[in-house]
Amino acid sequence: MSTAGGDYSGMLSDPLVPLDFGGWVRRVFRVLGRSFRSLALLALISAVCSTVGSIALVVVTPTREEAQRMVAEAKITDQNEAQGLIVKSILAYWPLFVVLAVVILLVSVLVAGASVYVAIRDANRQSGSIVDGIGFALPRLLPAVGWTILTGLIVLVALVVPMVPSMLIKSDVAGVIGAVVAFALVAYLGTTLFGSLFGVLFVDRAGIPRCFQLIKRRFWATFGRLVVAVLLTIPYLVAYFIVVGLLNWMLGPGSVAVAIVQAALTIPLAVYGVAVQVVTYAELRFWENTSIATRTLTSELNH
Repeated sequence: MSTAGGDYSGMLSDPLVPLDFGGWVRRVFRVLGRSFRSLALLALISAVCSTVGSIALVVVTPTREEAQRMVAEAKITDQNEAQGLIVKSILAYWPLFVVLAVVILLVSVLVAGASVYVAIRDANRQSGSIVDGIGFALPRLLPAVGWTILTGLIVLVALVVPMVPSMLIKSDVAGVIGAVVAFALVAYLGTTLFGSLFGVLFVDRAGIPRCFQLIKRRFWATFGRLVVAVLLTIPYLVAYFIVVGLLNWMLGPGSVAVAIVQAALTIPLAVYGVAVQVVTYAELRFWENTSIATRTLTSELNH
């Protein structure tokens, strides 16, 4: 375990482990500089799967003319019933959406594991090809998918449960209290779980309890870093929504071209997310055990 007052000057040159906030920022952007091409190609795999899902939704969604014809043939005059009919026609394809959702989840987690591998290997100046990364992540895929699903469910429960009392008693005060509690829980769980999740899953070969172990005594520092990470994405997100909004206006909502552009624009954000999580994970590992360095994480990839 780390000891207070230690001399960590030897870590100043470590490519992944930061000693302070400034070092964290620099290392995040150095990961982007070193590994952007490989990480972007991996993110492209996920983007293609997401695009296929979006296009499938576009294909099975009735056009305005088709929807009007369906409503007329069913002799429906109530707007809510008409909308229900359209939704029912889309839900008829639920087996397709289930298959696509499973494929997207599997590919996303596989890409996340491969990205962690590539980022750490590149930082240690060792070759970390996309194929090697996928080969590394594949044997660990199913446990990682299970933990990822559980993580999402935990955050969802934390978001929904505090709001239940206000829904039952229909009280504005209870609603405000529930919203505050839900925000606090999601902030805590988001910092704890998403700050180190894929490092834990693919480097430690552990699960959610390990995330809680790593965050001990480092919650507020990690929370501050992740808040900054989110704030730094705001200009890009503004540009993203402007571009997508303009395309929807010019081409119409539900366009295949819009789905493709949206997927492409998520790639830089995905790469940035990998850089943030890998550096944050490396920092948490270091403060748990100050003998940890990038070379240590690299060696753990092979165990």
